[in-house]
Amino acid sequence: MGFFDKIKDVAGNAGDVISKSARNASDSTKKMVEKNKLKSQISGLERDIEKKYTEIGKQYFKINSANPSPEFAEMIDFITASQEKISELQKEIASIDNKYLCPVCGEGIAENSKFCPSCGSKFEKPDESPAPAKILCPNCNAEVEADAKFCTSCGANFNKDDNAESFSGNDVEIL
Repeated sequence: MGFFDKIKDVAGNAGDVISKSARNASDSTKKMVEKNKLKSQISGLERDIEKKYTEIGKQYFKINSANPSPEFAEMIDFITASQEKISELQKEIASIDNKYLCPVCGEGIAENSKFCPSCGSKFEKPDESPAPAKILCPNCNAEVEADAKFCTSCGANFNKDDNAESFSGNDVEIL
């Protein structure tokens, strides 16, 4: 065998090795791509499952928040308290912006608006006059306005001058 024949054999063997390595690399790449596709599908399904868990929780909350089973009561109380706090904070933000909150969607509404710019609901500016102070009648414990002269429930007279059995200021509880 001649020198060139030996070179030809070595080159042929090297070519076979290179070709085999290229096929192996190509097969590995195909496997990796296929595995990544499957992993991506798994991740998508896991995200969908988490969304459904969240939906189940929200539905349970809507249905059972008034009367939760004991194992859920603490979580429902937390959610309810958090929602109330969020509402208070949103009102503070709206107040800073000189806006009102839409009772339907919770977005800020300018003072002179008649409709919510976010959801289109009709908006009427809330009555901002303070509620009159209330007191409890010392005779029957009914709630009456603080400036009332008589109890609207039992007729007790709150005016000292007109009734010998009138009540002192200490007998009336202001609410």
